[in-house]
This record gives sequence, C-alpha cells and structure tokens, in this order.
Amino acid sequence: MPSVVGTWDLRITWIRGRISGVELPGSYQHNFNADGTWTSPDTNNYGRWLQAGDFVMWDLVSDIPFNLMYSGKIRWGTHAADAASMTGMMAKWIDGGDYGTFSASRESQPPDEPDTSRSTP
Repeated sequence: MPSVVGTWDLRITWIRGRISGVELPGSYQHNFNADGTWTSPDTNNYGRWLQAGDFVMWDLVSDIPFNLMYSGKIRWGTHAADAASMTGMMAKWIDGGDYGTFSASRESQPPDEPDTSRSTP
C-alpha cells in the first residue's frame, strides 16, 4: 500500500466557526515525513500523523493550542497511477467545536520510493 509520505496541497472549508461556509483562499502545503511528523511551510504549523490502510489522521501541535485534528481517506491513482487525492474533515476540540472539510492532492511520486507508511496492524 502506498504511503501518505510526501507533499500534499490542502484546500480547507470551515463549516462551523468564525469563518464558516468559506473556503480559505489558496492551498496550504503539508509535508508528511517518514518519521510520523508533518510540517507546513505555509503556516509554520506541525504535528504528528498516523496511517492505517487508506485512512490518515494527524494533529496540529503548534505554539498556539488549536487542538485541531484532521482525518481523511486517500484515493490512489485518481489522476495518475502514482498520484493521489484525499478528502476528509477536521475539528477543533476547543472554541465550541469548530469543524470543516478539506480536499488535498499530491503529485506523482518516484516509482522507486519505498512504502514507509506507519500503518497499524
């Protein structure tokens, strides 16, 4: 099974919260690293991720306590055999439980990249 490791571009829409019903302008790059961490050079956010099959979860661990969790399903080979897309939702566990949806895409990976997913048994 292919891994989530790589660079993804996320588009975010908040459904409930201060900016509800609005897709945020542009996309936000997320770099998922093989060691189970992720970073976003666009926002300086970072956190940890976990993959089980086609499902991925990650949290946002930042200097500001957002308590934000993402959960998504990866669809492999949507545009090319080794490219992927992902859809899912995110939610805050503070501030009244704001939540929203996201979509993401990743460019093709080199064919010799090993599977480094952090799958659970």
